[in-house]
Amino acid sequence: MHDWGPQVVVNLETTNDVAKKATEDDLRELWRQLAPTLGDRRVFLRLKTPVPGAAPWAVITRLNMDGEWEVDITIHEYGIDAEPYCFVNQIDRAVPNEAAMIVTLPAVNWLNEELVRLGWEVKLRKEDFFKAELRSLIQSVSVTLTPEEIYIYAFRAEGNTFIDTVDLIFSEFGIAHEVKNKLYSVIGGPEYLRVAPGEPARWSWKIGEIRVTYIRLPGIDDISAIYSR
Repeated sequence: MHDWGPQVVVNLETTNDVAKKATEDDLRELWRQLAPTLGDRRVFLRLKTPVPGAAPWAVITRLNMDGEWEVDITIHEYGIDAEPYCFVNQIDRAVPNEAAMIVTLPAVNWLNEELVRLGWEVKLRKEDFFKAELRSLIQSVSVTLTPEEIYIYAFRAEGNTFIDTVDLIFSEFGIAHEVKNKLYSVIGGPEYLRVAPGEPARWSWKIGEIRVTYIRLPGIDDISAIYSR
């Protein structure tokens, strides 16, 4: 068993021009200069351009494998010349990075305000990610949004909490009524009642341009939505 020990995550921002010209030797020299300042711990060093939502164009890791430090350097071409990937004010499907998006920035702003007003806790919000949770001693419900997906997960949801959450979230996308009708058509049915641990029941519906998938396990409901032509 590995003793992973403490770790540090370092994010460095560079220009896209630097990313395009950097070689593995350049990154090894960068590591040589930074390593003495990072102590005796695991390191995850990520280099990114200022483009919103862009993936790191390089990652340097130092991990203790079987008592020996191992340094790995990886350059990701998709992080170079990257297009923005974030919640936008209005989706333009002619833009490659927006072709599969369904969640806009105004939708995230509105849902953020509504969920907080209703007692939810925002766990994380970034330019391309939003997650909020509603927890009690019995239940746990979460809503996760990315530009391309809506995801609701409920564990032992009390009363109408799951349906009410579905209603609130999908109301912002104009399909709450349709989604609820689809759920009501299967909840309590034979397949729904037969679910067992490790044997989920799954339903999927296309509503306009959105594909909605509902998965049911004992005590668990989860529903997701993505763009579908």
